[in-house]
Parts: sequence; structure tokens; C-alpha cells
Amino acid sequence: MLPKRTCKLRINSHGKFYRKPRREDIELFEIFPDEILRLEKPLYGICDAGDYWGETFSNHVQNTLKMESLHGDPSLHLKRSGSETIGLLGSYVDDSLFARES
Repeated sequence: MLPKRTCKLRINSHGKFYRKPRREDIELFEIFPDEILRLEKPLYGICDAGDYWGETFSNHVQNTLKMESLHGDPSLHLKRSGSETIGLLGSYVDDSLFARES
């Protein structure tokens, strides 16, 4: 289990997974924000592995690489120098491609 400071899941003594709903799920599925969800059956692995990866990747790109995500497509990131765009990073799941002018 991940340390509490990074863990979004809660596991009880019977191995059941519980979590608070994500903001986008509250509106999409008409869930109350104070509800706790129980995972019945994950499709594969740990149910939030993709969310953990996406959050870790996004934090790295924004905080370490100092790139900004596009509002229309959060999988595209721009690297700027002043008002000039000097690079573009596209990502899909765990693949990424960086492009810049030579």
C-alpha cells in the first residue's frame, strides 16, 4: 500500500477498496460529493494505477519540466521561453513524444 500522503484508496481489513469520487465522476454519474465508493471488481491490477501514473506524469511535466498543459487537450504540453513556444510534448498513456525546432 502507498504511503497515506499519496494514497487515494483506502483498504479495510477484508481487502475491500474504498475511495471518494473524483470531481468529474460526481457530475457524470450524479454522485454526492460526500459519498464513499466501494470497488466491486477491478478490470486489472490496482484500480487507480492509471490515475496515479497520470498524476505523477502531469506533476513532473508541469513542475520539473516547467511545461503547461493545453486547456483543450491536457495530453499536450507546451514549453515556452517568454512568449515564444520552444517545444511540444504529446503523451498517451505511458508513451510520450517531444518535438522542437532545430
